[in-house]
Parts: sequence; C-alpha cells; structure tokens
Amino acid sequence: MRSLIHFSKPIPHSARFPGKQKGAIALITGFVLVILLGVGAFAIDLAHAYVVRNELQNGADASAIAGATCLFKRPDCGNASLSAPTWDSAKTKANTYLQFNKAEGRTVSTATIDAGYWNLTLSQFTVMPSAGSFTPTATDVPAVRVNIDMSGNTNGGGVSVFLSRVFGNTEIPMSAQAIAVVAPPSGVTPGALTPFVLSKCLYDKYWNSQTNEPFLAKAGEVITVGSSKGNQSVSINQVSNAPYIFPAVSEYAFQGTSCDSGQWTTFSTGSNSANDVRDFVTIGNPTPLAIGGDTFIATGNMASAYQEIHNCSKAGTKTCEYSTVPVVNDSGLVNTNQKVVAFACVQILSADWSGKVKHIQMQMSSDPSKCNVSGTPGGPNYGVIVPPRLAL
Repeated sequence: MRSLIHFSKPIPHSARFPGKQKGAIALITGFVLVILLGVGAFAIDLAHAYVVRNELQNGADASAIAGATCLFKRPDCGNASLSAPTWDSAKTKANTYLQFNKAEGRTVSTATIDAGYWNLTLSQFTVMPSAGSFTPTATDVPAVRVNIDMSGNTNGGGVSVFLSRVFGNTEIPMSAQAIAVVAPPSGVTPGALTPFVLSKCLYDKYWNSQTNEPFLAKAGEVITVGSSKGNQSVSINQVSNAPYIFPAVSEYAFQGTSCDSGQWTTFSTGSNSANDVRDFVTIGNPTPLAIGGDTFIATGNMASAYQEIHNCSKAGTKTCEYSTVPVVNDSGLVNTNQKVVAFACVQILSADWSGKVKHIQMQMSSDPSKCNVSGTPGGPNYGVIVPPRLAL
C-alpha cells in the first residue's frame, strides 16, 4: 500500500500571536490620527491665516495710498502752506486711515509709517528727511511706506489658531508692507491732454521750479505782449498775490517771440486742420505721449479752435478750465515735430478768437487735484500729478 504523506499548512503569525496584532493596529491607528490631525490643523489654520494676511495687506495698501495723496498740496490735507513734497502731512493721513482697516475683526491701530522717495529703477526706498544729504534723481518719486505687524502685543497679537493649539501653537505672526507713489507724469495715456503747447521759456517766466509754485503778481502789474511788427499787442491787468495771468498767443499768427507764445498741436497726427484741433479739445490726445516723444506743432490762425477753447474755459462750461498741456523747448517752430519736455497744469480763464491778437488767457496751477492724469510717474513737477499707485 502506498503511504499517504500529509503536509499541514503553516500557522499564520497573527493566529499564533493574536494579542500582538491588536496592539499594532491600535498603535498604527493612533499614529495616523496624529498625522491627520496635524494635516487638518495645518490646512485649517493656514487657510485662516491666508484670509487674515489678505485683510492686513489690504489695510496696508489703503493706508499707503491715502498717505500718498497728501504728498502734494490738497485742500483736504491741511498742507496748503507747506512745500511739496509734504512728508509729515502724508504720514499723518496714512496713520489716520489705519483705524478704518481691520484684520481678523481687529482694528489695526499701530504701524510703522515712513515718507520719502522710491526709486523706480532700483526699487529702493529712502526715508525723508534723510539722515545724510540726498538729492532725488529723475527716477526717484515721492512715496509713502506702511509696515503693519501682528505679533506679540502689537495690534492684538498674531493670527489666532484652532487645531494647531494641540501642538502648542497659540498664534501665527503676520506682517504686511505697502509702498504707494505719487508723482508728476513722464508719460500720459490717451485723452489726457488739451491740444495747445507752451514753450518752456514762457513757462519758466511764470513758474517757480524751486518751490513748484506759480510766481505771484504784484499790485498794479500789467503784462503786455507785443508783436515783432510793433502794431499788435495784448495787455492783461494782474491780480495782486495771485498767479500771473498771461496771454498764450500763437507765434504763427502773432509773429512775436517764442518765449511769449504757445501754439496748437495735433499730437502725432501731423495735421494742420482746425477741425482736428477742435476735436482734440474734446477728446484729448488720440495716442499716448511721453517726455522725449514728438508732438506736431500746427500752423494756421485756428480762430475756431480759440472759440472752442473759450466755450469750455472758466468763462464757458468749465469742462476744460483746468487742462494738462505739453511743454516743449520751442513752440515757435511750426509745421514740425517738437520734443515734449514736461506736462503742465494750467487754468484756462478765457480765449479771444475775434480780435487782432488771438490768444488764450491762462494761469499756472499748482493744485494737483485739478490736473490728475493717468500715465507713468517720473517727470518734472509742473503741477500735474499721476494719482497714487502701489509700487510694492
């Protein structure tokens, strides 16, 4: 008979040691729960911190922009008697706006606020007044910097945590920084300009570049501009302690000197059409224009254009009473392109289109709330301002 050999199956380790398997499962389960709790705590608390961080950054942005609005003279900043840039009034305004900002439901009450210059090229901030001598360059623009911190005893401490408390964390320190700049334009967007240029020579006669203010007239002064022919002139009586009122006359029609003149421009179109000039009085420059760029100096009497300006001046509808105009080195070189050297804010009082000497009566203006233009900051200060924007 054949003998039968039986092979028995090996007994599983878990069957031989059932108690040890149950202990391992409990240990693994506890370890996994700790990991899941940590991941959950990280996800929930991080999401909450992200929301608070955005609130804190929004507060810093708003305060910096509010402060930057007061770097130049504004009626609501209480800085009319100061020389621009007005560092202290800017910091005061930024600090005032802190109370309107909340993070995690808490009012932000403390921040480090500085005013100074932001270098557009180097992304570098210089606090003013500087401890040493500092002369701003063409790429340094007035700015306000706001740093807000939430940690320890500052602004109620750090961001609250929830599940992370299991691991001994009680708060997450948080901070935010914002830098807002405001400056005269180096370039403007379409629609910003009135189609009349002024010669820099004329501008320097009535604008004090040391104080960034118009020169003021004295009692009894009269400005008279006469033509080279000697048979045409225009005279304007001045108002004491007010910016000079001067006649911006077309050299083409007036045959005066370029230092006493302005001239119509059709910007990049190269047009001498009075119809085009009148259209540009309404719609402004059709394309962007920057310092160093060309603007076409038109030729012709343009009587209808003077009338169009009068209609929208202070004496008319006031829609162009405060205007931004290009400044060129020589407005007398008509029927050619001239390089723009600056953008200026003028108050247009009236215009004479029917007399022998067609001209616009205007004043320089240093109120940046009157001439805000969209564009690129970084030009010389002739009364025009690009509204505050965040640089950082």
